[in-house]
Amino acid sequence: MARLKSLIFNITFFMFTTLVLTVGTICFVFPRNVVLHVTRIWSKTVLWLLKTIVGLDYQVNGIEKLTFPCIIASKHQSSWETIVYHAILCDPSYVLKKELDRLSFGGYIRRLQMIIVDRKGGRGALVSMLNQAKEVASSGRPIVIFPEGTRSKAGEKGNYQKGVGLLYKSLQIPVYPVALNSGYFWGRRSFDKKPGTITLNVLDAIDPGMDVDTFMEKLEEKIEKESLRLAKNS
Repeated sequence: MARLKSLIFNITFFMFTTLVLTVGTICFVFPRNVVLHVTRIWSKTVLWLLKTIVGLDYQVNGIEKLTFPCIIASKHQSSWETIVYHAILCDPSYVLKKELDRLSFGGYIRRLQMIIVDRKGGRGALVSMLNQAKEVASSGRPIVIFPEGTRSKAGEKGNYQKGVGLLYKSLQIPVYPVALNSGYFWGRRSFDKKPGTITLNVLDAIDPGMDVDTFMEKLEEKIEKESLRLAKNS
């Protein structure tokens, strides 16, 4: 039965997402806030489908700590993280690889004003990322970045990339580490989704002022320690 529910969700998710991307493309003729509204409806509907079909709910703790603008440095175990921040934050800007922008329908991702990074672009790509991030931060929006760069298996630690450290040093705004346990319910590249409750914990901010190496060590320690604690309760 669990596999059947996963199949129903996967089909529904694909069809609904395709519909939203199509509608979003049409919405390009309207103000950007219309596209934002469509995206927020998409994220909340997908989370509702997960709860209704699979029995997979979620809880968010500590979001009241956030001040804006800020950087949200999130653990990344599942596709779930790419959905939930649109539901719980106002107009987040994800740091995304260039390949995802190319796959989007009619530049949907660019319409949302995400921060696009060419991972093979060398120094020029880093300068571009920082310039985009400064523009986002100047408008008071939260920046969402996955420090490991890609999804890691539940219970495992990926390699933390220096990109988040460069943002921390350049933008001089608080960084909020985020721990979660989504991978135990919706694993990396997994067909199956399991019932339960995903927990997402926003931890205390790391304020500006540290050197990059010290910041990276503290960020990794905070995320991994809390993620390990959540894993034991999953």
